[in-house]
Amino acid sequence: MRNTGVGQGNPTEPSGVGRRTFLRGVAGLGAAGLAGGLLSACGSDSGGGSSSSASSSSGSSSSSAAAGGSTGSASSSSSSTGGGGGGGGTLTVMLASWVDPGFLNDVFQNSAAKKIGAKLKVVTVDDGTYPAQAAAAQKSGNPPDVIFWTAQGITGLQGAGVKLLALDDYIKTEDKSAFYEQDYAANTIDGKVYGLGFRCNCRGIVYHADYAKAAGLTTPATWTFDEFGQWAAKLNTDGHVGFGFEAKSGDGRSSSNFLPLIWSTGAPMVTGGPGTWKIGPSQEQFQQVMQFYYDTVNTWHCSPKAVGTWGYPETDGNFSKGSLASYSAGPFVVPNSQKYPNTLKNLAVAPVPHATKQTTFWEEHALFIHADSKQQDLAWQFIEAMRSEETQKLIVGRTGDAQLAVRKSANAAITDPFLKSFGTLLDDAQVPEPVAIAPIMNNAVLPAIQQVTLNGTSAADAAKSLITNMQAQLDLINKNG
Repeated sequence: MRNTGVGQGNPTEPSGVGRRTFLRGVAGLGAAGLAGGLLSACGSDSGGGSSSSASSSSGSSSSSAAAGGSTGSASSSSSSTGGGGGGGGTLTVMLASWVDPGFLNDVFQNSAAKKIGAKLKVVTVDDGTYPAQAAAAQKSGNPPDVIFWTAQGITGLQGAGVKLLALDDYIKTEDKSAFYEQDYAANTIDGKVYGLGFRCNCRGIVYHADYAKAAGLTTPATWTFDEFGQWAAKLNTDGHVGFGFEAKSGDGRSSSNFLPLIWSTGAPMVTGGPGTWKIGPSQEQFQQVMQFYYDTVNTWHCSPKAVGTWGYPETDGNFSKGSLASYSAGPFVVPNSQKYPNTLKNLAVAPVPHATKQTTFWEEHALFIHADSKQQDLAWQFIEAMRSEETQKLIVGRTGDAQLAVRKSANAAITDPFLKSFGTLLDDAQVPEPVAIAPIMNNAVLPAIQQVTLNGTSAADAAKSLITNMQAQLDLINKNG
């Protein structure tokens, strides 16, 4: 395994969109529907996470409904965990039901809360109706002090009417140079910071190092679409497919793999704002990306025609079993591969290929303070403790969780070579634009990818179709906004 290099720049808001106005456009959509339309977010925490254990399905779907998470009926429960230190008070923390109890105990309570002498009362809610349940708690007069969700979900919370405290006065004392600028950008709405992350992830090309070695291949610090395709073609053998991706309509992870390819052309996915969203890429830029997908099947022959029907169960499952040599993924392949020791010991990562500039997808888990909390100062102390050097190193040290820190020094201290390689890609990660991406992916992007893979449609024709269908979706989104 080798560490990958980093590319150029640090784009965080490609569209330059003020995100406050976005809320007016989504508030009327309904909390559950809104959450389902936002951009892909981090992998889930469904199991243990010590350095010697791992969650069983982390990353197989996104942690929020934004990326195809649970949309079932609401459910909630609460529990208290013992505190330590000087009895600084009790904080009510709302979080999704998928969060690993071991992580809560080891990191939330025994590290962060203990550091400030606080006790935690944990309230768990169903992920698919998270904004609605947070709003209901607020309406009942019992809002949580701290909300744990994704940075991509902030607009869902505020669109549902959940009052979040602007943290700008608190973060004046924070050393911003110690953290990634994407962390602040992902939580900023019209110039105000409403949340802060405590762990993050990105995307890379994950591959079987033993397959690459057997083929005499090395991976560069950066590569173009064509350079990658030729590399992947040499991994395509009778024993395994060279490269795979998600193209099935409804797949919750596909946007986090498609968007970096579009961003790499130099274009945002959208420009404008609520009621005025416009297509960002030109037809030529869309054609560049459609050509990449076309070439995987028809030119490089590194992917089978059937890849046009694959979703994350196929990519995750085939890779962990060893029948897929490479795909775009996050560190969640670690827990996914626990039952396959040979895959686990041969995990390697390279950058996502690009058209003109290297980039990847930024996603994070963040903490927010409710504006009606009577424990705002204590809640801020908890956030500080979660972002402290000690707790951040604990987060990355739980290698079974396969998560990166938002504090740069903690990632620099990672010793696990696979996770450390992902850390080198974070500087190039881009924060997704705050537009409802699910209808665009399902009704415009994925059908275009299916055209070039399943039917052999030209990239030019697929790009035209994509633009026509995307405009139709934006017209609907703008009408609602």
